[in-house]
Amino acid sequence: MKGKEKVKSPILSKKRSDLHEKYISCGQYINWNLEGLSILESEHAFIVQEVRIEVAPLNQYVEAAHYFEAWEVKDGKVMGVKDADCDDMFRIGDDLDEDDLIRDSMGKFGTVLFIPKVYVVKSNSELYDCVNSWPLNGVKQSNGLKSCKANTKLEEAFKNVPAFERDIFRHDWKFDDPEDIYAVVLRYCQNKKYSAQDIDRLFANERYEDVKTRVKNSMSMIMKGASGNDHQM
Repeated sequence: MKGKEKVKSPILSKKRSDLHEKYISCGQYINWNLEGLSILESEHAFIVQEVRIEVAPLNQYVEAAHYFEAWEVKDGKVMGVKDADCDDMFRIGDDLDEDDLIRDSMGKFGTVLFIPKVYVVKSNSELYDCVNSWPLNGVKQSNGLKSCKANTKLEEAFKNVPAFERDIFRHDWKFDDPEDIYAVVLRYCQNKKYSAQDIDRLFANERYEDVKTRVKNSMSMIMKGASGNDHQM
């Protein structure tokens, strides 16, 4: 089979719905389908994913990258996965920095592309030892997997390996409409039960002072309503 040929197959299942916020935060969470990847339970293999990340405009939360990462498969199981929730994720943002993403996205827009190709390298492949030699967390985006930055030699080698189809994960975001900002921030502050001081922290952009005031007023009314309901119980 020619390396450019792509095998259309159900190679993954989504663990949850894709996340697309109005701001830069996004995520896709999947598990590998070994049957779809034609990996038998008795086989020892690597699932190798080549990833290109393209981003415009550049920002501090995601950088352009091109790398290979690998999951070891033994006895019909995907090994060495750090996140127990899924085998793989494309993600910008988490609970620790979501405040920063909201604040720094205000008044801005952009596009992020995660462009994957998926290969299977079995133990009888000439590439097996090469993949096995990759260091753990060789690329920070790999989240602890065996991984390696792309290079010409590696790209040439994988041209001879059939690629399985996986869709591009694309996130287009635009966070400059005051109504969008109000709705997103209010919902977020409700979930976090944020105080007025917390809300101040989300608004570094003076352009949206009126939106900040609206969020504070709405949160005040919500909190008063919740307090009133508590007294009635």
